[in-house]
Amino acid sequence: MPEKWLPWVMKTSHQLTSIEQADNLTDILMKILQIQLKSMSEEKIFLPMGVTFNQDGQKQSSVATWCQGMLFGHSQLESVWQHAWNKMQVSDATQMQPLQKDLSHCLYMFSTFADIPLAVKQAENRGNDQLLNILPKIFLSFPQTLKIYVGLSGRLVDYLPNQFETFEQK
Repeated sequence: MPEKWLPWVMKTSHQLTSIEQADNLTDILMKILQIQLKSMSEEKIFLPMGVTFNQDGQKQSSVATWCQGMLFGHSQLESVWQHAWNKMQVSDATQMQPLQKDLSHCLYMFSTFADIPLAVKQAENRGNDQLLNILPKIFLSFPQTLKIYVGLSGRLVDYLPNQFETFEQK
């Protein structure tokens, strides 16, 4: 929630020149958070406009950059996810295996599109020399993978106290 990531944003930029600028940035970030939470609750989950996949191996796709950022964000919250998994395992262990499979699938897809040359090389090392050719078809399932990932986070948030109880829709 914002009390965790907002101080990091403020400290990391080192470019804020005034309290007014910090307040404006905070206001924008909180509005974006509200929009995202509303979209998530309505299951309207999409890649941002302009984020697309191109198969040109010489040029990095915008989806690669987006996936790298998404995976970075996920890694920053790994301890939060693990805490939720541990709590879920105690109270609802029967749900764990399918959810773990879904999470693995999502992270595998995000990792593949984050570094396509590496993914292709690893696939070739495993004997799959067709990955590059089928990536456009795989990319068609990207929206569904995003919905699964967001759904997982929604399931896990139930096992973390004080996450969304204070969110207000305006």
